[in-house]
Amino acid sequence: MAALGAESRTVAGGLSPYLVFDRALLVLPLQDAPGEALVVRSPDLVAFVAETFDLLWATGESMSKPRERAVVQDVTDQTQRSVLRHLVQGDDDRATARALGISVRTCQRHVSSIMRRLGATSRFQLGYLAHRYDLLDPNPPGAGRLTARAPPTERHGIDAGPHP
Repeated sequence: MAALGAESRTVAGGLSPYLVFDRALLVLPLQDAPGEALVVRSPDLVAFVAETFDLLWATGESMSKPRERAVVQDVTDQTQRSVLRHLVQGDDDRATARALGISVRTCQRHVSSIMRRLGATSRFQLGYLAHRYDLLDPNPPGAGRLTARAPPTERHGIDAGPHP
């Protein structure tokens, strides 16, 4: 796409996906009805959404080719940490997806990816490992990356032992 002149930017936070055509038509996917969408032709509402996009675009960070892979990986890791936080809070996939503005299937793919990366075989074990490795600390070493720290040898009086 970049070769054809397309530009891409990334911003913090999650917006639900939408399309604006010629600043005259807005298409919003329905979260409760996958594959269906709401078509909005109200000039005021379409203008508001287009202006919101313009503001976000202006504050977004350009994704130049040399940095694109690192930025995409960081955004993915941020999303996966957000998914993990919601799981640890007890949210189900639907509530997590809704809160993050992603589909339930995308949420489930993120959960599967996190489980593979940490070697968890169940969501319960995933929550345990997230706590054990302090993955949800606000400022973990290597912030921006979803990686496990070396397991502690003892924590809270429980011998953690080596991680298999």
